[in-house]
Amino acid sequence: MIRNIVFDMGRVLLQFDPLFISSHFTETAQDAQLLAENVFQSVFWDLLDRGTITHQQFREMARMSLPQRLWPNLDRALEQWYHHIPAVEGMEPILRSLKAKGLGLYLLTNANIQFHQYHQQLPARECFDGILVSADHKMMKPEPAIYRQLAQLYALELSQCLFVDDRPVNIIGAKFCGMQGLVFQDAHTLKEELQQLGIL
Repeated sequence: MIRNIVFDMGRVLLQFDPLFISSHFTETAQDAQLLAENVFQSVFWDLLDRGTITHQQFREMARMSLPQRLWPNLDRALEQWYHHIPAVEGMEPILRSLKAKGLGLYLLTNANIQFHQYHQQLPARECFDGILVSADHKMMKPEPAIYRQLAQLYALELSQCLFVDDRPVNIIGAKFCGMQGLVFQDAHTLKEELQQLGIL
């Protein structure tokens, strides 16, 4: 029996579009593409989410991949990028409906420590019973340890949890640990899937 729904954040609750974000800090489409590829889509961003490099180290590595003229753009992007991640349309009513039915709501996200500066942007933030951020624990989805860490932190039975993530590989990680999972497409489809499962 499903008692808890665990949500990913990026592209599930908050939109994360590297090119859209980068366009707010550049003047041309070409520069936006450069910033997106070398910042938000870089392997170094993953290390930042893992919590194994600092923002200053990330900045220095990103500068090595960018022309010097874009260094000021990089600096602004690193300080302000999270102002450009609006809520995914239609998710707030679903979250509130699930909470009203007595289900536990949890967030499991690969994110860097800046999360603690923008967590209030989450739709229905007050409905969440627990949050695990990868950078705080130096582990990332789809590593089995991160799902088990969530369960340990909040005394959850993984077999009673349904995980919702936009990346199939992260759903595989969850299922490996005994959770059920749904690959997120959009809010309308998720609502239908939850209804089919008898959860909504």
